[in-house]
This record gives sequence, structure tokens and C-alpha cells, in this order.
Amino acid sequence: MKLSQFDNSSLQDIYRNSKPDNNIVCDFTDKQISSIVFGGIVDNQQNCDVAIVFGNSNMISERTNKAVEMYLQGRVQNLLFTGGIGGITAKEGETLSEAEKMAKLAEQLGIPKSHILVENESNNSFENVSYSVKLLQEKMDIKEIKNIMLITSDFHLKRCYSTFLRYLPNMNYTLVGVKNGYSDEENWMNSELSWGSGRSIVMFEAYALINYAKQSKIVDLEIENYPINRK
Repeated sequence: MKLSQFDNSSLQDIYRNSKPDNNIVCDFTDKQISSIVFGGIVDNQQNCDVAIVFGNSNMISERTNKAVEMYLQGRVQNLLFTGGIGGITAKEGETLSEAEKMAKLAEQLGIPKSHILVENESNNSFENVSYSVKLLQEKMDIKEIKNIMLITSDFHLKRCYSTFLRYLPNMNYTLVGVKNGYSDEENWMNSELSWGSGRSIVMFEAYALINYAKQSKIVDLEIENYPINRK
């Protein structure tokens, strides 16, 4: 079953007024939501020419640390940090972009500046991808790139992957998730549906994936092993 074939109207109703509404009954079980958001996303353990590290003001250290770990393990040769100052998680009064913060931290952790690229204009996931592809075309010979690593939070990987497939459909991708302890595959369902909770984040991601697939903004991925039983 493809993403666009799901009826996400109940999820849309839950988020109709921006903040999640606990009074709306969701048509999906936790297992079904997990299948939509996390299903099929695994690290294939391959080495890569470049890693795209997605910005988030609340996850600067976690995502940068994972990128540095991948570099020091020899799994990736270059790091491209992406994210501006106007994203959804941006703090008021920010003057340094998410990408610049991550790049600065990566240098402090021992990554040579010559192996770092910075894309600091994007303010959402779609811009992260399109601006990063443009930067790769400008700074590297994209025809020589064989494998791209995507580094972001667990819940965010499928959206980033399905967006990249629209721009570079013939590329090989390695997907590396970053844990935060509350919106990961193994723990998101442990929280209540409230603003900023793991449940809120993952349920919204399920809604977004289906919605963007219906709008052809992302590649319409097949959701395998989807649990039909609602009990």
C-alpha cells in the first residue's frame, strides 16, 4: 500500500488548529503509525561520499555528534550541514544558522574544515533537500557521488529520503537515524498527545508523509508489512 492511498482525514482533524486535539479519535493504531513513519528505514551500513545533516535547533548536538561519529568511523568523507535561521524550531533572536552551529561544533570535534559544506538558507525540509542538491552540484562533481548518507532524527528520515528521491532518484542512500529518547521508534507511543511530545511529533509526521505523497511533493513510497488488525 502506498502512502497516498491512506485516508489521513482523522490525523488532519487532530492537527486542524495547529496544536493536537486529544478529543479527536485517530483512525490509526500505534503500530500502524509506526509502520508509516519508521517502517523500512534501516542503516545499510554502507560507506558514503557525503552526509547530509539536517538542522533542528533542538537537536544540534545530537545530529552533529552522529555525523562526526560517522566521519571518524570512516563511513563518510564529507559532511554537508543544512539549515537556516527561520525554521520551525528556531529560537527568537537567532543570528547563527542551524547549519553554521553544526559546522562550528563539528570543527571543534575534529572534523577538517575542508571536509565540511554549509547550506544556511533553507528553513524547511523541502528547502533542506533542494538547496543541498544545488550546493552539491556547485561544490562537488555530483556525477561522481555514488552514495549519500542522510542523518536526521528517526521520525524525520522517511520524509527526507522520499524528498531526495524526487531530486536524485538514481542515487544510493544510507539512512542514519539520531535518537532523542522520546520521538524514536521504540518510545514515541509512551507519551500523551500534547504539544511537543513524542506522540504528537510522530503522529504529525504520519499525517505529513501521507499528505505530501498525495500532493506529489515526495516520492509515493510503498508501506510494507502494514498491520491491518486494529486490535
